[in-house]
Amino acid sequence: FDRQKLVSIIQYINDLFDLIDQNVPMSEKRKGKLHMFKFFDHVNKELHTAFQRLSPQNLEYIKRLQDEHKLLHLGERVLKYYKDKEDDSNAAKTSLILLDHLYAKHSSIYAKMQKIVDQKPEEEKAKFYILKPGQTQAKIDDLVNTVFEEGYNRAFRIKATLYKIYHHAIHDEFFYARNLMSTSQISGKINKQDEDTQILYNRTIVQIGLSAFRCGLFKEC
Repeated sequence: FDRQKLVSIIQYINDLFDLIDQNVPMSEKRKGKLHMFKFFDHVNKELHTAFQRLSPQNLEYIKRLQDEHKLLHLGERVLKYYKDKEDDSNAAKTSLILLDHLYAKHSSIYAKMQKIVDQKPEEEKAKFYILKPGQTQAKIDDLVNTVFEEGYNRAFRIKATLYKIYHHAIHDEFFYARNLMSTSQISGKINKQDEDTQILYNRTIVQIGLSAFRCGLFKEC
């Protein structure tokens, strides 16, 4: 997709949610087409592809970063939609996508973003997806809990746990991250997971080691 088409699709999905929130009557045919996760997943994959193809020095890349805020706001609406419907499976899959965008962001990034956003006009501020200081770990934990509520998909649970460990590790919660990695026994299961999850596992192990180093726990590195 070009950027304009991507933004248009996000707006279309948001318009559908507005209709749902306003209890606007819809035909059964239209209701049957409200596969919100499929829409959300497709937009996420298109944005991911755009990031892979663009150079970070490219102005278009910066614009795509702005689109990530739109995607995350949309993801929150999709997640609420499925939680309200008690659809644990789609809620879990939506949470994993949100986790994929949030787990590697340190709370200090949001603090810097907030300073920039504070200088913008009031009507512009709501467009940004910013977690308040101290809320990032709680947000990650909440999304992980949503994944675990699905209950059946082991691959989902492993990936969600790795996201959680990684996020706590970058906040220098070394003992928490290390103990969670140990108690989850992921190391004995990782060879059976897909390539992306194995890469995430390796990155998480590195972050635990870096966390120990930053905390001065050199014997733990």
